[in-house]
Amino acid sequence: MSKRTICCRMTPNQIMATSLSVTCQRFADACNSILAVALKTGEANNIRLHHATYKATRERFDLSANLTVRAIRRVAAAMVASKKKGRRPNVFRPTSIDYDARIFDYREKDETVSLTVIGGRIHVPLLLGGFQRTALAGKKPTSATVVRKGRDWHIHIGIEEADAEPIQGPPMGVDLGIRNTAATSHGTLHDGQARQRFK
Repeated sequence: MSKRTICCRMTPNQIMATSLSVTCQRFADACNSILAVALKTGEANNIRLHHATYKATRERFDLSANLTVRAIRRVAAAMVASKKKGRRPNVFRPTSIDYDARIFDYREKDETVSLTVIGGRIHVPLLLGGFQRTALAGKKPTSATVVRKGRDWHIHIGIEEADAEPIQGPPMGVDLGIRNTAATSHGTLHDGQARQRFK
């Protein structure tokens, strides 16, 4: 299976937009609180970080159980990435929220998404084009990220698709040199002279 992300524009009304803004801020605040614990203890393991921060995070920020879990996972991933790069993780800004299947649902019939926010659940209309509509047709996405860009709201919906059958045929070698760009297994050479003219 292959995974890809479909970006869709959301069209929330004012009440929905306010709920999304509040949730986005709380999610970022929760991530920064969890990050402070992770930095103090040096903990990057998701499970151990969960045990160390889950209860206090839920009580302090009033996030649902799964939004709290997503915040912990985001911080754990940031810690792992920062250790690989040898630098301190950045502070989280209120620009996005991670969702999983328990707190997000794509409704193909009426082209909306159902999202858990602070205080309950909202059903936000989507503004879909042909590409998004086709890509999401018949899919049951299990994850998404809500993203705020200025006053606009988008949702990046993750979908899984079966891998295409590999195309059967003779192998082809590729020469990345200057003279021959590609050479097939049958001995046909494709030189790079035409490419050189445009340099």
